[in-house]
Amino acid sequence: MVDLGTTSDPSGESAEIETVRLLERPVLATAALLSVALDTIPPVRTRLSGRRWLVAVGTLICAAAIFVVPVQAYTAKPSPWAICAVEMSSNEIVEEHTTLLNPSDGAMVVAGTAVAFSGESGFESPLTFNVASSPALLSSPDIDSGLGSLQSGATYAFVSTKASAIPRTIYWDASFTRVLHGCEGPPVSFTTTVRSLVVGPSAAEQEAAANRRHEEEAAAKRLEEASATDSVRLDGVAIGVLGRGDAAIKLTCTGTTACAGTLTLTASGTIGKRKKDHPKNVVIGAADFSIAAGSSATIRVRLNGIGRTLLSAAHGHLHAALTILKTSRVPSRTRHSVSVRSPPR
Repeated sequence: MVDLGTTSDPSGESAEIETVRLLERPVLATAALLSVALDTIPPVRTRLSGRRWLVAVGTLICAAAIFVVPVQAYTAKPSPWAICAVEMSSNEIVEEHTTLLNPSDGAMVVAGTAVAFSGESGFESPLTFNVASSPALLSSPDIDSGLGSLQSGATYAFVSTKASAIPRTIYWDASFTRVLHGCEGPPVSFTTTVRSLVVGPSAAEQEAAANRRHEEEAAAKRLEEASATDSVRLDGVAIGVLGRGDAAIKLTCTGTTACAGTLTLTASGTIGKRKKDHPKNVVIGAADFSIAAGSSATIRVRLNGIGRTLLSAAHGHLHAALTILKTSRVPSRTRHSVSVRSPPR
């Protein structure tokens, strides 16, 4: 309903104008406007004649038509496609006003403390917060997730204790969905950019880590000192072979702890009778040893068949290599060039 109101003429007399429904009777509305014009501007009416009168009437009719059309457009019910278009065009504004607040990107928190995540929704929908160990897992969070609680305006907050359970770098974001009125498609999802959060160790954990580091450094220093003093020394490079084919090797254990390990004798020789066979290193004997700290001992290494054959072929003077593998306390490996000699006849 549009009320055309009351209009007064120059003499002060009032003219009551009937209220009409413009959407239902546009012709009557135009006639009412024309009547108002004729009753309220008599000087203009008396001076107009002929073609000028027709122009005036046409002008009033056009003005009434222009007035009626916008009212029809304003009062008509919008179509679904028009509503959907407006909803879709507002998505950019909604996305622009959806943002994360705290903590800032790359911020650091202490392990074991509660972390308050907050963000602002660009539309009046609660934010869902996601916390994961990597950005790729935010779609299916492996640390924590939950619906934020409204704080003020469009700001939502989510408090998590799982996020800071252990020292590491975590990642988080927030999202919400919006139903587009008038649109037949599914709801639109909005997701913020990803932020990182560094969870650092507590003061107690930092102190414990420092203590462990000092202990490891001290142990490494002791080990280095021990390796310089605790060793197995070969006493002489000439190794005699006893009557039963045992090579007698004399060793000394230096330092303050016992020495244990393995002795291995190797030599270069040709195995086989073919001319095209080439010499190669072969093991000719091995034996374990255990010597008390600061003591010396003679370790017997039984020569195998290949060793005895090579020794005989070398006319009782075989050049060989002795490897001492120390396995106790400070492991070490040393290699010595030795001469294995047959017993005198």
